[in-house]
Amino acid sequence: MSDGQAAGGDSPPGQRLDWEEIYREYARAVIKDAYLILLNVDDATDVAQEVFACALEQQPDVQNPGAWLRAAARNRAVDLYRRRRRWTKIRELLAGRRENPIAEFTDPAELAGDRETWAQVRRALADLSVEQRAVAVACLMDGMSQAQYARLHNVSASTVKTHYTRAVRKLQARLGPDGEQVIARFPTVEGGQS
Repeated sequence: MSDGQAAGGDSPPGQRLDWEEIYREYARAVIKDAYLILLNVDDATDVAQEVFACALEQQPDVQNPGAWLRAAARNRAVDLYRRRRRWTKIRELLAGRRENPIAEFTDPAELAGDRETWAQVRRALADLSVEQRAVAVACLMDGMSQAQYARLHNVSASTVKTHYTRAVRKLQARLGPDGEQVIARFPTVEGGQS
């Protein structure tokens, strides 16, 4: 890393970032964030590639590139999910049949501290709307506060609270009264919650 570059984490405004170092530091977390919304490893990897390519092209002047990358990945994953859901509905109508729009997906071993519980969490996440899933992943699995999520995604705190409350209710219905604690056992960042 040269004198004029900064690695990941918080960096002073206007300082050139070392995107190669940032990639090494945040690629897995970016992929995991996208995966937990899309529930498909290949799609999550594609989203991560798009996010990093955009970052390299635009060279955004951000203080916390990790947070910026992860928010961008979540936003792109939500956009992709919505596009696919629309096309899936159209294809189903044209075919005259209804199929599950969420196909089976790979179970990444690094997230599965307890494979049976992770399978239950995966199914519970799939039952959430994409907005509820994004809030649940950020707040329950990453330890982000609802206020932080609202600021980061430029949505109202009441919207985040609504999605969070509905997500928790659905998770508790699927995972039991301690659904919040069960899902929090599977943080999206290695080594614990961010």
